[in-house]
Amino acid sequence: MKIKGVKQGLRLFNTFYFFTFIQIVIRKVIVGIFEKRFKDMQKGKTALVFGATGLVGKELVSILTNDERYESIIIFGRHSSGFAGGKVKEIITELNNKSLLEAEMTGDHVYCCLGTTIKKARTKRSFQESRSWIAKAYS
Repeated sequence: MKIKGVKQGLRLFNTFYFFTFIQIVIRKVIVGIFEKRFKDMQKGKTALVFGATGLVGKELVSILTNDERYESIIIFGRHSSGFAGGKVKEIITELNNKSLLEAEMTGDHVYCCLGTTIKKARTKRSFQESRSWIAKAYS
């Protein structure tokens, strides 16, 4: 019985470090892209972010908030991301609200971090709705 508990503990421990490792890799990739592409970028830019509640989106927004080149960050999503305040403005809406999106979508750079897994979506319909968010963001 004790061995089973130890195995479960090790599995949780390894899972924690795996996700920590993934976060570090994502951060390094995003920072690397920023350094290459926006090295000489002027300050005072506005970033538009779709999907700030996921793993990649959260990392991206935390990087953008610490980047002095961005004066403001506008987050679009169906749920609160917890980043509102300071230079971050959060707009909670569905993407079918065209008038609001047209009024608020003014910025210099657009970042799309939308996506989900079937496990998180729980149903095929929810998964397909998430995919339609991505399509609407690009239209």
